[in-house]
Amino acid sequence: MIQIPRFDVALEPLPGLDRMVLSGGPSFGIVSIRIHFDHGTASEPDEVSGLLDVALTMLDRGTHSMPRLVLSRAFERLGASLGVRAFRTSWYVDLTVLEEYLDQALDLLLAYLTDSAFDADELSDVLTEAEEEAETALEDPSGILARMNGPVLWSGTAWEHHPDGRVETRRRIRAEMLAPRMLEALGAKAVAGIAAEDPGRHAKAVAGWMAKLRALVPVNKSEKVRRPPIRTGAVSAARTRGGAQAALMLSAPAPSSLDESWDAVVLHNAAFGSGFMTPLVQRVRGKEGLSYGIGSTLVPDREESLFAVQCSPQGSKAAYTASVCLDAWERFVETPMTDSYLDQVKSFYLGTLLMRAETVRQRMGQAVQYAASNRPVSELWEHPQRLSELDAASVSAVASRYGFGTGSYIVVCALPKGISDPGWKRHFDALPREGVHLRRLR
Repeated sequence: MIQIPRFDVALEPLPGLDRMVLSGGPSFGIVSIRIHFDHGTASEPDEVSGLLDVALTMLDRGTHSMPRLVLSRAFERLGASLGVRAFRTSWYVDLTVLEEYLDQALDLLLAYLTDSAFDADELSDVLTEAEEEAETALEDPSGILARMNGPVLWSGTAWEHHPDGRVETRRRIRAEMLAPRMLEALGAKAVAGIAAEDPGRHAKAVAGWMAKLRALVPVNKSEKVRRPPIRTGAVSAARTRGGAQAALMLSAPAPSSLDESWDAVVLHNAAFGSGFMTPLVQRVRGKEGLSYGIGSTLVPDREESLFAVQCSPQGSKAAYTASVCLDAWERFVETPMTDSYLDQVKSFYLGTLLMRAETVRQRMGQAVQYAASNRPVSELWEHPQRLSELDAASVSAVASRYGFGTGSYIVVCALPKGISDPGWKRHFDALPREGVHLRRLR
């Protein structure tokens, strides 16, 4: 039996609804902070979607007391680095700095998040840059597919509800909209993570910083995170401006990451398409030669997770490739899984999990995500341990809980412009779906 090491990770309460993760380990005098907020892009109104992404981008453009270059140089003098990312149901800010400068960096971070100037001229530059990036993305099938994922997969989610595809609604954004949007995002309950040699040494400073934040922006206790269900039963496509390559994704709902079947679902997916020797990869890449890059993945969520297969076939073979992926799934679930094959899968997958927890910062990031998903931080070692103890029969049994066999899946594809509308439709009408929807991009 594989023995998974216990990591030096703990979860501590903070006043109100906020919490703090402490992750200890070698950090060479560097402390990493992550503040994760339970609020994302799906929580904003459709008519002005994209506000959160724009507001986070504008944080770099200066505060009321520090213009853009002054703010940037203030962080540089401390050797500090910042990063912000927004997702469908959450967003976070990362701060990395030498331990001796943490207090000064935290002061700057508070101003960075709560005192942004949101200058109208800077906003105009940000929107222009975003439009240019979106225009360039029309040449790339994978980029278009990424733009389509949010609105196609989640019902009730606008076409613009994703980081790179919000040109039309972004034109409606005005500077005066951004400060209220930022306060709304900061008002969500949060998990603060600390990664350091001795995280307890910095816990008081981070807890004090959270108290200052909450004095300025209290937690909105009444807010409920918008989590629309995954849409199923359709084929959706958009066309690129050139080239012969397509980007294809088949998706289906999967159980919640809090479901008792989650461990078995994780291994079942790994056995299907997470590795070169898996049936999906061998069929699509090895036998058929349809796509060099191919694999299946799970996107965990505490209410409804997402199962997806993604690849990049030739445009003329996109529909056929989708059919091959569906057939590979059907054959996989109909063929009894052996314990010897599952042992190979475990060896590869558990090794990958441990590599993702190799550094103190990686462990902190995962523990913060667990805490935000209402799972104990001990999942860092307990989840891999449970995976190592599952047998083939229990893993095979979850096939009926998710995947393409349920009939509730969706096909999303970015096709090259050389494929005509009627020809495209005939190809995809061969798939057993209820409807076909063509998205036209500029």
